[in-house]
Amino acid sequence: MENSKVDHFEVFISYRRKTGAQDARTLYYALKSIGIRAFFDYNSIRNGKFNEAIYDAIDKADCFILLLTPGSLDRCVQDEKDWVRKEIEYAITHQKIIIPVSPTNQGVISVLPPELPPLMEEALRDLQISRLDTEDLFPESLFKIISDRFPKAVCDRHPNLLEEIKPEKLPSDDVYTNDTENASGEELDVNLVFRLRLWNAIDAFKVSVFEYLVKDFLADLHNGGNIQVKRQAQASKRLMDLLGESRCYLNEDEFQQVYDLCDNYLAKSYNDFFGYVRALQAANKGTTVSDLLQFVSSRMNDDFFKHYNAVKEMLVGSTDA
Repeated sequence: MENSKVDHFEVFISYRRKTGAQDARTLYYALKSIGIRAFFDYNSIRNGKFNEAIYDAIDKADCFILLLTPGSLDRCVQDEKDWVRKEIEYAITHQKIIIPVSPTNQGVISVLPPELPPLMEEALRDLQISRLDTEDLFPESLFKIISDRFPKAVCDRHPNLLEEIKPEKLPSDDVYTNDTENASGEELDVNLVFRLRLWNAIDAFKVSVFEYLVKDFLADLHNGGNIQVKRQAQASKRLMDLLGESRCYLNEDEFQQVYDLCDNYLAKSYNDFFGYVRALQAANKGTTVSDLLQFVSSRMNDDFFKHYNAVKEMLVGSTDA
């Protein structure tokens, strides 16, 4: 989470962690890279002073981006204590400029649930939803959100920003193509987008291994014993696909640094876990959930975080305020 001592944020990003974390992270890093100070809560535990920090960040923000991903508002309908709902209602009651953004390019009717709590219904139902293209047209879609939807105060604070990031040819509001040949600064923009995507894939695989591997392994074990660990397999495939493209965007030293992190730490931790399980099975030894968790946690040592943070800094820069 961003430093609560910051006096001012230009953007507060509200998102559903289950379906929107990667898109929220991409948006955060992109805004940060062009000098926009954004608040992005990447923690999942909320209580006490943490709650106060969330409200404080909304108070300090010029605008409130609501990231609409599949099912992101469903829990808001029935659960008054849902944190996405609390964030939205707080922003509404404090008269924040709310900018709904959808990475899925769905219209308002298909993105929002049929019914919303009264306060949200009145404030959100008729708002225009902006599209955020997190793939090839990311620079163009981000420019349109900033130029069309951001408060004037933000643009006044960055007087040269729109000129610096403006593509020569913008896609229309309704039709997006894959043609980015006419975008100004194409190499820089495409390189930035790729680095964001690559970092998201690295971080997603790290989370799938260190936070969910034991849970998913045990779930498969209890559901018939067919070990698929789909979450990890999908995260690994996405990362491998991007690694295959990375030589087009990274120099040799950068590529080697990324590859070493993925191979010597992330993939090795994943493979070592199953080697550990097979060794226990071969020796007819039982184990506890605590033992499995401890084995995975032992891989998250100082050496791992040294390499992890170095790659993070190289690809997207520091997340410090």
